[in-house]
Amino acid sequence: MTALANITIKKADGTTDVVYTATSASSGDKSPAVYQNRTVGTAPAHYPTLSIVASPSGNNGDIRRITETFRWPFTAVDVNGKTNIVRYLSRKTEYVIDQNIDSTDIEQFVKQSANLSDHADLVAQAIEGRAAT
Repeated sequence: MTALANITIKKADGTTDVVYTATSASSGDKSPAVYQNRTVGTAPAHYPTLSIVASPSGNNGDIRRITETFRWPFTAVDVNGKTNIVRYLSRKTEYVIDQNIDSTDIEQFVKQSANLSDHADLVAQAIEGRAAT
């Protein structure tokens, strides 16, 4: 089982590291593991947050669902000087993993799926808000 630990990734510039601090470990099925980027925002509610939840699915529990939810709050300062969350950018990724499939195939599926999400063409489409034409 994966142990909760901080996650270091590159910022949009491709050079600068940013740490997503491991803030809460999952206590089991349907309980999220939570990570926060504490370098953005002025209060804990303003931190970009990744939560990962795993749960059984299917009649026999032979299907595992892993849902990753990433939220990036957008804040604005009101006329009284208070910073408020006005919108969120968000992404939800769900893996549906049949435990009856060979682990080598599961690994290929997960890694290729993650690598596709990081491909420049798919990143550009998300930034532009349009699918390739």
